[in-house]
Amino acid sequence: MAKKEDIEKEILEEAKAEAKAEEKKEKPKKEKKQPSLKKQDKKGLLGAAKAQLDEARALKKAEKETKAKKPTVTRIYTVNLRSRVSRPKKSRKAVSDLKNFAAKHMKTAERIAVSKEINETLWARGVQKPPAKLRVKIEQDEESVATIKLK
Repeated sequence: MAKKEDIEKEILEEAKAEAKAEEKKEKPKKEKKQPSLKKQDKKGLLGAAKAQLDEARALKKAEKETKAKKPTVTRIYTVNLRSRVSRPKKSRKAVSDLKNFAAKHMKTAERIAVSKEINETLWARGVQKPPAKLRVKIEQDEESVATIKLK
């Protein structure tokens, strides 16, 4: 009889083990969610690419700072706008006359840029009343760009 009882116990234990195995199959484990693209960007290949891009941008910025445009020629002039500009739409004409003045005096300038300060000064009193005279500083850099600034 001891053998029958032992056999019955083993059968019961096997049945319990099978029941537990079925319960495990029925309750699937929670799968880990795949990280979103943003998280992959930080950690994965895209993050490495972004890091390389940032490094390249930093290098370019450093190169620009070292290659800062140094003015080769700097001159200071007093430009008489009163004699150059007629009454209607004076400020618009004053800007173009100032550029022509700079082109004439800086001879080799390929391009002439007017600074924001000069532009605001010319237009401060409206279209018909630009200042009579302007004290300006004209800088020409290595690339033949003349910049007109307020002195």
